[in-house]
Amino acid sequence: MSLKKSIILLSVVGLFAFIAAINPSITIQVKPDESRFTPVTLTRPGDLDEPNTFEVLKDGRVLISERKGDIKLFNPVSGMTSIAGTIAVNTKYTNAKGVATEAEEGLLGLTVDPNFDVNKWVYTFYSHPAQSKFVLSRWDFKDDQLVAGSERLVLEFATQRETCCHTGGGMTWDKEGNLYLTVGNNTGTSLSSSTDERPNRVNWDDQRGTANANSLIGKILRIRPQADGSYKIPAGNLFPEGTDGTRPEIYTMGHRNPW
Repeated sequence: MSLKKSIILLSVVGLFAFIAAINPSITIQVKPDESRFTPVTLTRPGDLDEPNTFEVLKDGRVLISERKGDIKLFNPVSGMTSIAGTIAVNTKYTNAKGVATEAEEGLLGLTVDPNFDVNKWVYTFYSHPAQSKFVLSRWDFKDDQLVAGSERLVLEFATQRETCCHTGGGMTWDKEGNLYLTVGNNTGTSLSSSTDERPNRVNWDDQRGTANANSLIGKILRIRPQADGSYKIPAGNLFPEGTDGTRPEIYTMGHRNPW
């Protein structure tokens, strides 16, 4: 260990010792032995295909999204996994030569409304099947199924599908009812840096999206969904509504692939 690292380590230990000395009520917790945690396989082989997000419902059942578009419902009592819905999604990138590759696009995220027990609303974030854009939608959930035809468009924005990668798609809520949505930089990583101003390299240049305050690419978004499917902008986002050249949905920016 280098002298610099030794000094830092001793300083940290000394700081904790000092805190404990001036406040005896503070106890330093020992990290539990990893052997205390035992992995338990819940689903059967073949039940899931590229799962990426899940939501545990209050009754213990689990909604699971799969990249290729299926939403599964796992019942821990029966051990059975069923299909609760299927969303048509794009799963491929097609380069300038017309060569298609399977990669990160698809059904990217799923979350349930904070008041799900009453309103039965499920939110999904996915790649539109025909157009180059990401879509945030709300669905009704009834009789253990996503109700066909109940989709309400909340938000959509353009992407590029020439080169992979980084989609994001993770979602969560705060106590105020605000929805946080992570969006990747949708930028190629091969033979490039984050700033690539060479000809025909716009899809490899993060100035196009993640560094652009007027784009929702490469951001964490924060919105407050409304009952009619629209949304409001909560106070405290990065740019006040009406600021020229910006999007008010942006909470933080400059991200590569937040999740």
